[in-house]
Amino acid sequence: MAVGRARKRPQINNLFILYNVVFFSRKDMPGFSIYSGEVCSDEQLSERLGRYTFTQDLVENGDHFGLTDEVQNFEIRRDGTIQFTFSSDARSSFPFRGGSRSYTRTNEVSVRIIRSNTLIYLLELVKGAKSSEISTKISTLVYGRSSAIKKAKITSNAIKEIESRDYRKISAEGFFDLTDRDSLLVAYGNLAIRQENGSEDFSEVHSRYRNKSKGYTRFKSMSTGSEVFISAKKASLSMKGPRLSLNNVERYIKSNLIQRLQTGS
Repeated sequence: MAVGRARKRPQINNLFILYNVVFFSRKDMPGFSIYSGEVCSDEQLSERLGRYTFTQDLVENGDHFGLTDEVQNFEIRRDGTIQFTFSSDARSSFPFRGGSRSYTRTNEVSVRIIRSNTLIYLLELVKGAKSSEISTKISTLVYGRSSAIKKAKITSNAIKEIESRDYRKISAEGFFDLTDRDSLLVAYGNLAIRQENGSEDFSEVHSRYRNKSKGYTRFKSMSTGSEVFISAKKASLSMKGPRLSLNNVERYIKSNLIQRLQTGS
């Protein structure tokens, strides 16, 4: 669940105090959506993103609201990864006594850019923020066209390879294209367990479908002790466990997933 933080300066509208609310990701389950784009230089990225800010004036029922998109805290880290926060304002509303009231919400999304055979863009998963919209804005800024940054493809083989290397217990998995009539099967439970001696114990469901195409997994990681969630449909990887941060997720993606991604058109 996203956590809201009210800014100190309220807007007064029809005698109602409407706060600008900032939304962040769930701190107990950090994760990224994964995109890719063409390689360009650090200088180009710094020039096009480093100090970007744009405010548009929105008129709503005669009132003017400034909605700002802004890149904050842009840096090129010592390991070569580029990191910044993409802050974006939007108007939203909530039901109120048979009608609705509007407010300005700000989504703050951490972005990481990693060099591989392409540029890998990691966009923090934040409730209320649409990764597709943010990637479109960044794509336009960096490449001059909205569709240059594309969702990376996480294949069934990539998911299975990561599982086979790192799972202690698989507790959820999704298989697709099973038959002409059955397009998707999602199973939950103790589906596969790896013992300390390396032996594996499979459930009946896992044994039956494990060779089918896989689009989702949730497993306990041997290397981190955390739960790992991978979704092919969302092109995302999240982790759940104590004292986790986005840096932990970034390291896991770098170590286990980037080399297995299918990128490009």
